[in-house]
Amino acid sequence: MATLALPIIKLHFTTVRDQRHHMAWRLSDIVVCGEIYNTSKNSVHGVLGLRDCERPVSLQLTGNCDPDLAGRSFRFETRESPMLETRSTSEAELDEQHFAWMQVGSPGTMTAARKVRAFDCSMEEFLRRSKLGEQPPTEWKRCLYLEWYSQNGRVVLELVDPIIEFLDDQPDAESSNEIDDVADDPFEDGDSDSTISGPQITAIEIDEDGNAHAYDVSRDLEDSDDDDPYGLFPAELESAIGASSPVADWRPEVDEETLKLWAQWDEIFDGTKDVPICTLFDPPLKLAPADRLDDEQVRISLNVVLGRLALHGIALDMCEHATPRAAYQYLVDDILKQEFAHPNLNAIGFVRHYSMSDDCEACQAEFDRRYAAEHPDPSGEGPHDSDFPF
Repeated sequence: MATLALPIIKLHFTTVRDQRHHMAWRLSDIVVCGEIYNTSKNSVHGVLGLRDCERPVSLQLTGNCDPDLAGRSFRFETRESPMLETRSTSEAELDEQHFAWMQVGSPGTMTAARKVRAFDCSMEEFLRRSKLGEQPPTEWKRCLYLEWYSQNGRVVLELVDPIIEFLDDQPDAESSNEIDDVADDPFEDGDSDSTISGPQITAIEIDEDGNAHAYDVSRDLEDSDDDDPYGLFPAELESAIGASSPVADWRPEVDEETLKLWAQWDEIFDGTKDVPICTLFDPPLKLAPADRLDDEQVRISLNVVLGRLALHGIALDMCEHATPRAAYQYLVDDILKQEFAHPNLNAIGFVRHYSMSDDCEACQAEFDRRYAAEHPDPSGEGPHDSDFPF
């Protein structure tokens, strides 16, 4: 099943070929903090906080971190360093550079096990000693290296000596809330014969003696032909608005780029310009059948396909039960050959998700177990045919 994630950013038009030939995006000088979760197999998600920018970057990647971070969750912050060159950024600046605020694709190298030799001095001292031929003071420090392939191609975040706090040993906020504590559905009624009525409206009037009187003035608004059944607006309001504010006076001017954007939105929702996904790639994808590849070749090929699909605003969500081979087979046989997408999906900020959990028997069984736990049958006999209204 495919779902569309709607964009909430200012949109721009670019080509996938242009994006693919850009150098790697390096975020080390603008990221100040973040949280990364790889607690579910085949899913790396999290957020990144940017310097002087209120809007965070969201990560929704298909795959896993390196062994030291696989299965773990952590938050991090950058440290102040005399050698660290930083800069401020803004939402408008990143929009101008066509940066995707929701990053989808595949992880590359994601590890906190690297060590790098860092200079323990200011930039001025480093330059001064270098000119004198002296060796600046250095020490080995931990390096957090996060790499992934997304709509923007290769993205790299490399932070030296960050503050890292692993969250594995702390209570999980979501798991601490038991299922039984979930509030009942406010729209459910214990009386199966009851019906949902229209809005209940009470009018309160004050008489000459100062006494308040309440009247039930509820009406079925859907059946009423009166646009103002409760007399909230003066009778002359509509004519006054029509006389003083003709349509031509308040309708905003629509520029050509916006009209083009609206037209492409219509094309995406209507599907009138969709093409087979396998035809989107330039240069074309050349993929070997899964049965001709060993496990390592399958893993590499899967990451390549996920990265190339991300350039076109297409993402695959793997469930915890899926293997790289099954995901690769699903992409080659079902998505690439049978599914269609708009050729400019990524350029206007949309992301189309395909989920493997929809066809996973283990996921369906787990859903059934959770549903049974949340909605126990008092009789213990399960549903009967007579319980259904059809």
